[in-house]
Amino acid sequence: MKIAISSPSETPDAARTLFRAAQVAGYDGVQMKPQQYDLAKSNRQLFMEHFGDCACMARAGMVVYLGRADLETWPETLRPVLAFAAEIEAEEVCICSSVDRSDISMDRYHRVAGILHDVGKIAESHSVHVSLHNHAGCLFESAEDLDKLTQSLDPSLCGITFDTAHAAKGGMADLGGCIKRFRSFISNVHLKDVSEEGYFCPLGQGVLSLAEVLKSLNAIGYDRWLVVDEETKGLSAEQACSMSMEFLMAEGVVPQAEQGVAQRRGKKCV
Repeated sequence: MKIAISSPSETPDAARTLFRAAQVAGYDGVQMKPQQYDLAKSNRQLFMEHFGDCACMARAGMVVYLGRADLETWPETLRPVLAFAAEIEAEEVCICSSVDRSDISMDRYHRVAGILHDVGKIAESHSVHVSLHNHAGCLFESAEDLDKLTQSLDPSLCGITFDTAHAAKGGMADLGGCIKRFRSFISNVHLKDVSEEGYFCPLGQGVLSLAEVLKSLNAIGYDRWLVVDEETKGLSAEQACSMSMEFLMAEGVVPQAEQGVAQRRGKKCV
């Protein structure tokens, strides 16, 4: 698996700090939030100048929030995003949208799949992959929702970003089982923990059985991006990166030995 982190940042300097902290901690990439890629205003040169020798961390891609935007507008809304992703060599664009549940008919899921196919064809022309994020409180929150969608979805055009915390909030009690169930569609994973109170928290400090998640990913031979989606309030970029990497080391996802960490660091462009 390729290991990345995704974490919000409030300023351009904070975005650069996150990229550097992730690079130093041994991640393979950063899956960017909008505040990190928007600062370049879709200009590759500005992006490269801002992130410097850390710009290669963008290879893990970006998360795009579409809110409750009209589904029919998705292809044209995402067209410039996908083009920019290709310019900065970002591999994955994760679509996160709070589409309402006013209509949960098979026809609606079929229509969504068709729109995602249109987006996927645009992405394919740029050699970028797209995936849809499961999200609590929207049309894509439960295993039943994903089952309806995937009946019409071509995974070669659009996959699923499986977010562990949102899956749990959406009623998926057996996360490992859901990973196996949707194995053909999962092309991006957001590893996130949640507290008993329902707040996002550092990996291993919540109630989710993330060890089972990792075991299931290994069982299906998952080899794409495993993204630590760290949104815990009050953590610095350095803390977010180091704490998450320590968890991944403890779970055997990355080598614990210093030599192993050095080898991971050596893979980064400098």
